[in-house]
Amino acid sequence: MLTATCALHVENQLNILDRIVVSKTDPSMSSAVGQGEKAAKQGTETNVTIVTRDSDGLQCYHEDYQIRVDVFTPAGGQLKAEIKDTKDGKYTVTYTPESDGQHRVEI
Repeated sequence: MLTATCALHVENQLNILDRIVVSKTDPSMSSAVGQGEKAAKQGTETNVTIVTRDSDGLQCYHEDYQIRVDVFTPAGGQLKAEIKDTKDGKYTVTYTPESDGQHRVEI
């Protein structure tokens, strides 16, 4: 499940100055691929790569993008996920399952 709200992001900066950031990212064109597409193995580091794209399918990036990833165990618990921003529209998400089975990754 790939969901994102990148088209318009309103950010309050220091409670004094408001700033609107407009992005060309189209969440429906963005993708997430990697080891996370199959069942995770206990204790084995797992990676998912997220690529943000515009409506023409071209990879795009903006420094104000905020990517959130939640990883859930087969039992419904939540795992810690680390996100590495390569500053080019690609993000590598790393997590280590604590149990065998299919985990759910929400972006």
